[in-house]
Amino acid sequence: MKFKFLGLACLIFIMGACKQSSPTETQSETASFPSFQISGKGRKASCVYLTKDEHSTPIISWVEIDTASREKAFYFAKMNTGDEKFGQPVSVPIPQNTSIHEEGMPKIAVKADGTLLALFETSEPLEGSKWGLGDVRYMQSFDKGKTWTEPRSVSPEDYAAQRSSSFSGLTRLSNGEIGMAWLGTHKDPSKEGRPVKFAKTIGRDSLSSPIVLDRKACECCRIAMAGNAGGGLIVAYRDLREGEIRDISVILSKDNGENFGAPISFSGDHWKIRGCPHNGPAVVARGNRFFVTWFTGKERISGVHYAELDSLGHVETRENIAPEGRFIQIGLMPNADRLLAYSEDYRDENQHIHSRIMVERTDGKKAFRKEVSRPDSQANYPMIEAVDKTDVVVAWTSDDQVFYRSLPEQTIDEPVGEILDLLSSGKNKTH
Repeated sequence: MKFKFLGLACLIFIMGACKQSSPTETQSETASFPSFQISGKGRKASCVYLTKDEHSTPIISWVEIDTASREKAFYFAKMNTGDEKFGQPVSVPIPQNTSIHEEGMPKIAVKADGTLLALFETSEPLEGSKWGLGDVRYMQSFDKGKTWTEPRSVSPEDYAAQRSSSFSGLTRLSNGEIGMAWLGTHKDPSKEGRPVKFAKTIGRDSLSSPIVLDRKACECCRIAMAGNAGGGLIVAYRDLREGEIRDISVILSKDNGENFGAPISFSGDHWKIRGCPHNGPAVVARGNRFFVTWFTGKERISGVHYAELDSLGHVETRENIAPEGRFIQIGLMPNADRLLAYSEDYRDENQHIHSRIMVERTDGKKAFRKEVSRPDSQANYPMIEAVDKTDVVVAWTSDDQVFYRSLPEQTIDEPVGEILDLLSSGKNKTH
């Protein structure tokens, strides 16, 4: 498979990306609401992901690699709502050729009937291809993770034709099924970019035939998806437009993915880069509105951004959240307060470079933030979810381990200032 990469560009943005770890919890020595290590000792952990089950209870998943045997293991754990700690990890039997990287990490989703679905990417050698043959596969469990079905490809025709699939996203639809999107491969290897494809589960044993949503997207950024209670569905991804422009686009459906509209390139960053930045968007949905976060390296507006879109994909508000931010994720409280989590580089007093996890919330037109990772660490790739009406859980990877922290929303209390809408102000400033 021939992708158009620029090695240096990929290296810059992948640094710290995939630090690959039977799990124990270790309390850190910071703050009133401490962080906990959930990954196992003596193993390298990465690829942390947060979702919710059919009862809106948070679920965490992550990957560990044994430092001696190099054996890969995939775990998930459900939160105990009494103490807001995650319970006993459950192992998911992924194959050993599963690809371990943050932009295409293994993930868990839960159907409305409680069925667990694990989505992951495999890779195998392919003659004449530097990257090998990738395939997005899924397994299901109907007994809370005790047993799993055999892995199935989301795009078996592409796999049979040795066309790779990778960099997937997933979400639960309003009808209780799971929708999945991923990057495929063109039949003509001379074409630029990669097609965005979509399929969804149908009952216990079936998956719909893949359809193409966009024929030319960026080659190696994660896809994000979210659905609302009315059947609305949004797919957000880094697009590849003429002139190597790698902005963020969305595609909308009003009927759980039966039909889709045309791609909408809404971010307007005009970021031109000859190489994939390996930094995809995040998205949540509520009512008739969609909330998207992303990173851009465009001069003067570099950093992590946030936008609210209406039901047609039109941008209503937009903010530059943090110029030094990377890998931003988004969640919503039940009252619709916005939750953000991102990594941010900084220098200590000795000019050593570190990376910390910042979380942010809104309260009306004011924003507040808080540092949640341990001091002087290399913390990256956060995830964030509301626990209930008052509390939040954040998870991240730091120094080859996975940590999480539960805290009341109101303890995110360092004032950022009033929210500045870049659309109405006409200025490219942070809030």
